[in-house]
Amino acid sequence: ISLHSITDDSLAPILESTYADTFDCPKLRGIRRTEDVIAGHRAGGAVHEDLWLMIAQEEQPIGCALVTVSGTCADLAYIGLIPEARNKKIGEIILKHIKTRAHAHGADRMRLAVDAKNGPALRLYQRCGLTPRIRHLAVICAVGVTQVGKQNASVST
Repeated sequence: ISLHSITDDSLAPILESTYADTFDCPKLRGIRRTEDVIAGHRAGGAVHEDLWLMIAQEEQPIGCALVTVSGTCADLAYIGLIPEARNKKIGEIILKHIKTRAHAHGADRMRLAVDAKNGPALRLYQRCGLTPRIRHLAVICAVGVTQVGKQNASVST
């Protein structure tokens, strides 16, 4: 396993490939463009080259880890692997690495959000020493869509 800094252009296809067969908020998939998702992750705090990473195996991209730092808190914006790389303890290796790197950037704690139904991620975070603190309900809707799910024919501004 190797880690490499990544640009947003290179990140988009890798990020999309990690969404396949995942339990990570499946009902939210397709609501935002990948470029907007990346911009949202970048807006979470300072982006450091050694915390915005492509994960590779034998030089082939197999995932990514995106961490920002705000003051003394690291935000794990996203960590994902392609289906073939899952369940091989790679997530643990990467998470331990990024916790160490975040600490080097002044973070003394890490926070993240995870879908309550994402058992594999919850187990990974527990194995790596993260503990649940707060439970939130996320609500999202598409604008310009009627209650029956049909798109409005016209929009006035």
